[in-house]
Amino acid sequence: MRCFILKHKGHDVADICDVAADARKELETLKEKCACVIQTWRLREDALNQSEQSLGAAVEKSLQSIENTKQELVKEIEKVCKEFEAKIARRNEEQRHELEKAKSKLSYSKESFEELQELIQKLMDTKNPSEVTKNVKQMKQNYAHLCQKDSKKLDHVTKVHAPVFQRADIADFAAHVFGRSESESSGGHRVLFSEARRQGQL
Repeated sequence: MRCFILKHKGHDVADICDVAADARKELETLKEKCACVIQTWRLREDALNQSEQSLGAAVEKSLQSIENTKQELVKEIEKVCKEFEAKIARRNEEQRHELEKAKSKLSYSKESFEELQELIQKLMDTKNPSEVTKNVKQMKQNYAHLCQKDSKKLDHVTKVHAPVFQRADIADFAAHVFGRSESESSGGHRVLFSEARRQGQL
């Protein structure tokens, strides 16, 4: 059998079996190269699959850590809230007691002035001029005495301190516990958990 393809290369005829043998060697070399590339891709595919599994495990672990932290945080917040509620209840009881004392003193002072007022009115209603002249000085002294005696009682009312709860910034508090998200230079995003990083978990 003759090979007509090689005529343009200066050969009139050629044995096709010899040409096919050379072609088979080239194909064998090409096949081996493909096998090397395929093996490389398989190794890379295995590495990607392993990375995918590691990613899934890391995400699951992180989510579980978040859930555990959340539950612990809820318990701690409930504990702290009960402590604050108890403190406010005690302060409320103390201040109400102070208010009752102040109201009692104020009521006594008011009654004293009301009694003095009645005495003054009676004196004003009397028809005896000498009685008025004789007692006006005493009424003035009584008034001055009550003012001096009750000035501290009246001031005491303004010194009651109501309990006040000052709320912390929730976002800063949560960020302190969980960490903050951070943009990477490549443009992607990752979540950094400060607590986990310190413990070498991430």
